[in-house]
Amino acid sequence: MSSVEFRDQSRDIIARLELREARRCGSLSVARQRLAQRLGTLPGTLETLARGRLKRIDDWLRARAEHLLIREIENEISALESELACLRATGADPRLPAIGEIEAALETARKLMERP
Repeated sequence: MSSVEFRDQSRDIIARLELREARRCGSLSVARQRLAQRLGTLPGTLETLARGRLKRIDDWLRARAEHLLIREIENEISALESELACLRATGADPRLPAIGEIEAALETARKLMERP
């Protein structure tokens, strides 16, 4: 993999993490600060990467970002499985739209985990 591909893939991973964090807190700038802290880097590094101006990305940062994204997807799968189990345990109608939405989200999350 070339350094450009490595950087672009890293940018995509970090962008996904920023989007997930922004959904939780409601602000991209706050999300970027929180994510930078979790990754052990500066918010400016993430902003520069998002703008496509970062010339290279360190291996350790990419590895942390991948690890964090995997953990988040695993947590999402666990939460969805738990929610689905609760609905089924309470005797919810399997034709409910909520059950279909949960199953679809679960399938999507599992597909994300299958990617190399």
